[in-house]
Amino acid sequence: MEYQDLQAIFKEWLIQNDNWKPIIQRSASKKQHSIDLRTFESGNRIARFNLDDNLATRINEALGEQLPNVLTQDWIDVSLLEDQLSGAPLTIANFERYIEEEKYTDVILHRLISGFVLQGGGFQWSNDQTSPSSIESFPAVQNEFSSERSNTRGTIAMAKIGNDPDSATNQWFFNLADNSANLDNQNGGFTVFGKTKTETDLLFVDILASARVYNAGGVFSSIPLLDATPTPSNTLRFKSIEILDERKNIDFELSVNNANQT
Repeated sequence: MEYQDLQAIFKEWLIQNDNWKPIIQRSASKKQHSIDLRTFESGNRIARFNLDDNLATRINEALGEQLPNVLTQDWIDVSLLEDQLSGAPLTIANFERYIEEEKYTDVILHRLISGFVLQGGGFQWSNDQTSPSSIESFPAVQNEFSSERSNTRGTIAMAKIGNDPDSATNQWFFNLADNSANLDNQNGGFTVFGKTKTETDLLFVDILASARVYNAGGVFSSIPLLDATPTPSNTLRFKSIEILDERKNIDFELSVNNANQT
């Protein structure tokens, strides 16, 4: 087997397992090639969006008879796409800062465009507040759009100001459909930085997106609510967002003895 053939086969394998980070080495011998995978990782870090207790109860009641196995889940997990080569590390570092500084406590989903996006990150509404409050924004993060991370259904991307590609701060949105033809091609492209981990997580997003939309004025002209009365318990609210590390280091080495190469 030629070295180039080995490279092509392994490159295809990497595409199918794109969370693995290999270090590839070619031996000095003309008859033997070694792929040394001494340092690589499998898995992702996860952003866990913890549903408000009232919201989780309503979802699970609705699903109870059809999907009893879902009853223990009260979160939505998003796999973070932070690979240094094809991911969005700056965007994720920005997102993580808001989490670490507890800015996403009682964060609400304040904008729903059915079949398009479900947006949050800009406002929080705790039970002791009479109205939502704006979440402090840190300096804008550099746009990291890539066609390898397209705005397809189930992904999460950063919101930003029109005609300003590098204006993303604290707001993000779930893509409810394949919005790549639109959002990949305007304003520098919208940076996707995660994707719902499982079909159950995507199902939960779809259930949230089935809420009725109300016009509460201003930035809340398309706010999804569980009931017409705008109160904290009637909003689509996450009590917190946390980062879980599911990465694993694996030691591996593959050698190919090619004594008959030409």
